[in-house]
Amino acid sequence: ILTIPALYGYAAIIFKDGAYQDDLAPLAKLVLFSSVVHQVVFSFKSSLPFAIGQVQDAGLIFLSSMATSIASNCDKTENILPTTLVTLSISTALLGVAVYLVGKFQLATLVSYLPMPVVGGYLAFIGYFCLQAGIGLTIGAEITTLNDWAKIATLDNLLFVAPALLGGVALAIVEKKAGSWLALPGAIVSLPIVFYIVLLFSGKSMDDAREEGWMSSIETEDGQPFWYVWQMFELSKVEWEQIPNQFVTWLSMTFVVSFSSCLDVVAIEMDMGKELDINHELKTVGLSNMISGVSGGYTGSYIFSQTIFTYRTKTNSRLVGLVVFVSEFLLFLAPFNIMAFVPKYFFAATLIYIGFDLCTEWLFHVYQKSF
Repeated sequence: ILTIPALYGYAAIIFKDGAYQDDLAPLAKLVLFSSVVHQVVFSFKSSLPFAIGQVQDAGLIFLSSMATSIASNCDKTENILPTTLVTLSISTALLGVAVYLVGKFQLATLVSYLPMPVVGGYLAFIGYFCLQAGIGLTIGAEITTLNDWAKIATLDNLLFVAPALLGGVALAIVEKKAGSWLALPGAIVSLPIVFYIVLLFSGKSMDDAREEGWMSSIETEDGQPFWYVWQMFELSKVEWEQIPNQFVTWLSMTFVVSFSSCLDVVAIEMDMGKELDINHELKTVGLSNMISGVSGGYTGSYIFSQTIFTYRTKTNSRLVGLVVFVSEFLLFLAPFNIMAFVPKYFFAATLIYIGFDLCTEWLFHVYQKSF
């Protein structure tokens, strides 16, 4: 309930360029499979039996930047998708090697020399980035500059944005104020249920909702076997000269993912009141990214909020990770696109919630914790 909706939103962020929109459904499944890989590794290698490891927000901007850059610079349109998929996979695998070596040679302290305001500013910007992506997802338009916000200034677009924005803010309030650990999952589930109730009483069908823009259309890829996602890696169409152009972006991503992973481990450590071996946990992060990259996936790490969530519910068992990756894997195997059966504002609300949480945490709460 907590992880899967965000993954579909992350796919929309990574592949926000218009060149990828026709393939967004299988690309979202590739993000889902990548999270399966991360969760399997974290469940069996982390010292925390309740650890949740998924495709994470820290690498999103860099992955999106690479994908957008390649879309702009490829010589042939049909080469864009294969070149991007190969580049992101190689970048993820190499990031995994780098992070693993940091842990292997016990260099985690070196990562701490990156100034906190730099990392905090970056993570807050990720929050703003998620907010932009969430709004853009509801109206079916790309929002990347301040001028693009004018696109929502129509009655129809405001109608699409309103439930996503209200839903995202409501999730953030529930997380902060509710006393029960069931409150946030319950609030998340209620978002699509409310939509279906309104649809029922309005006398409209799901096809009507798709036609009006409330839901994604049923893609031609629906019904394709799960291995279709790897058939998109057409090596004969890869423009290999594009890959070295992403080196600076990859290097920045490696530093930020390493540092944010350290922060996640330290935050978990503080919440538990128990010292953890940061270098061991970094090796776990590195290994999961290596395997994810080799299998065609994307960067990931500990999900602090969800790891702490499982810890606080006393589910001190690797069974929780098993439930997560089995659920995600079954959804990956399903021969349909879940985005075609759930309202767009549901995925957008989860992105807005994540964005709101990151912005408030790194612009305001971090100051209160530091001083």
